[in-house]
Amino acid sequence: MAPPPPATLPLGERIKALAQTLQFGWFVGHLTLLLSVFRYGLSYIFFNYYSRWAKISYRLAFISAAATYGIVVYKQYIARGKLSGSPLQIAVKLLSDENVQYLGMALVWLYSRQIPLALLPFSVYSVFHVATYTRTYLLPTLQPAPQGATGPASPGGSRPAAKQSPLAESIGKFVKQYYDSSMYLVASLELGLLFRLVLSALTFSKGSWVLLIIYLAFFRARYSQSSFVQSAVARFTARVDTLVSHQNTPPQVRQGWEAFKGVTFQVYEASDVKRYLGGGPAAAGKKPQQQKIVMSLDSKPPDIYAPATSPSSPSPSSSSFRSDHRHNAAQLNNAEDTGSRHISQQFVSRRSPSSELHTMDMAAQSAVVPLDDYEHETRPPYLHSMLAGGIGGSSGDMLMHSLDTVKTRQQGDPHIPPRYGSTSASYIKIFREEGFRRGLYSGVSPALMGSFPGTVIFFGTYEWSKRHMIDSGINPTLSYLSAGFIADLAASVVYVPSEVLKTRLQLQGRYNNPYFKSGYNYRGTTDAFRTIVRKEGFGAMFSGYKATIFRDLPFSALQFAFYEQEQEWAKNWAGSREIGLPMEILTATTAGGMAGVLTCPLDVVKTRIQTQQNPDALPQKSSTQASISSKKVSRPHAQHSQHTSSSTTSSSSSKTHSRPISTSSPSTSTPQPGAPILHTSSVFTGLRLIYKTEGLAGWFRGVGPRAVWTSVQSGTMLVMYQYLLKKFESMSESETVPVI
Repeated sequence: MAPPPPATLPLGERIKALAQTLQFGWFVGHLTLLLSVFRYGLSYIFFNYYSRWAKISYRLAFISAAATYGIVVYKQYIARGKLSGSPLQIAVKLLSDENVQYLGMALVWLYSRQIPLALLPFSVYSVFHVATYTRTYLLPTLQPAPQGATGPASPGGSRPAAKQSPLAESIGKFVKQYYDSSMYLVASLELGLLFRLVLSALTFSKGSWVLLIIYLAFFRARYSQSSFVQSAVARFTARVDTLVSHQNTPPQVRQGWEAFKGVTFQVYEASDVKRYLGGGPAAAGKKPQQQKIVMSLDSKPPDIYAPATSPSSPSPSSSSFRSDHRHNAAQLNNAEDTGSRHISQQFVSRRSPSSELHTMDMAAQSAVVPLDDYEHETRPPYLHSMLAGGIGGSSGDMLMHSLDTVKTRQQGDPHIPPRYGSTSASYIKIFREEGFRRGLYSGVSPALMGSFPGTVIFFGTYEWSKRHMIDSGINPTLSYLSAGFIADLAASVVYVPSEVLKTRLQLQGRYNNPYFKSGYNYRGTTDAFRTIVRKEGFGAMFSGYKATIFRDLPFSALQFAFYEQEQEWAKNWAGSREIGLPMEILTATTAGGMAGVLTCPLDVVKTRIQTQQNPDALPQKSSTQASISSKKVSRPHAQHSQHTSSSTTSSSSSKTHSRPISTSSPSTSTPQPGAPILHTSSVFTGLRLIYKTEGLAGWFRGVGPRAVWTSVQSGTMLVMYQYLLKKFESMSESETVPVI
């Protein structure tokens, strides 16, 4: 780095010379970042996070951060010509550099939605960079020390350093005093930001999963390079270990926590890029390397990233202590005399998850279900499980499709009061007006096309995930829950498009029922697919994907949790693993029914989001045709119906409704002003809007048919699944019996 301008130059020349350096641009970038964060903080305090100035301040802060780290990367690699070697070697060198990592994250935050917590780590760095640059460059330029004035020798230097002003000395003391604690604060903020992104991903915020994956890669690199991050993770893990080791903690929670740490360690090991590039696995306790990129801490502004790796200290022993992760983990272990272990031990000693389970305390060991109890149960081939699940799931869906149509009509009707009341009355009304095939079983073709492949994928993924987790020593109940989540997520790619087609065909009425109009006027499955793709785009086939996941993931988890617990009770009551067909049906149906009732609000939101149409895709003359057809019908309220139809026609010509789904007859009264027309894809916004306009009853509209449907469908699927597995097993055994 260039020294400050000579004191012999005039003040104007000194300032001009300083402003022409790259370091000054770096300093201005950090100063701009701090001012932008301060301005955004004011908006945040007064709850104006999305105001014009708040948005400008937020983006400007990350633009400044990207500029400062870009300057450092340029000085380090381009200006010094250090980018040599093959393209792969250059890429690895850049990606392993902490300044490049922070540059990348600044750009990611710049183009992502606002997350205020992401500003804080950059702000802490900028405070110290601005302070140290001011002490080392700005103050000596504005007020140079008198000639011949010297201070104490700098550490490691033989010549005395130039005497500094009292303000510069105060800044230096501040930096040295709060340096370590501030870097630990940065590590804690980065860990907290990880939890924040995990929460967003679990609630399926837009783009949250992509952002989480990127940040996980960044945080993994930070952990391997920074002793401060290692210490923050170790401290957090030790605290959780202390809470989990409490005698009142359920054993399943202890085992789940240990399994989570084991899986985390395995992912950490598997994601070591150097293992696949011939470098071998990185030592878990390897001392983080301090890179002298910008300036040293003693006499020049600190390294832009070195603060986050290992603190610089005049004392070699102190620096070695802070850098050595093994010593760090040992101290944290000695501080915890509760017998708990934390994750830093796993990273240092490289113990396998199986050995971790053998060192658990006695309470946790007593809760571990022996694998022998499950090993004697025959595991069917994956093909048998997939075929049995596909046939069982499709049979259950086909059996209950008519009731699903009633449920969809009840949930998709936005009118208050709704046209469809009780389940039995709605069933009879649909059958009487529309018939069996085109009424109650409308949309059965896309339902079948999505049900069989979807359940095949579900049971194949479920069996694979369940077996691997049980073999790894994870509690069976936790394995069932997790496998259900994973399997449903894998199958959603298939069944969500079929759900969109099925739901729209169930709600349409122009070609089925002359007594009401509908926003969906398709002549069949093929016509529906072509019309949706042509007018609304292929993305419309996945409309409500987030809402569907919100409904089905909790449903699968609750269904298998209830089913496994009821199966255990039934086996204890019967005193045998064979509980009989009646008890099999009872456990399967009640598990599905209870899960269906609890997730009914999510199902209501899913249905309404999926039945929204693109305003530009709606035909302008559908309401006109509907009004003409309604005028031909002689009904008690014909005059009122004609008035309503004509007004609808005139209004639709000027402005198309975003959700013109109407299964009501022309005599239905006009919806109340607060009728829930959902102009959103957010599940939580939809739930809040429905509750505000319809109350708790709106959340559970259609709960009766949903409870019956999920009960019978679950019972049919699970009972037939077990039955077909036994049949496949007997067929395989008969084929393998040798002929004498």
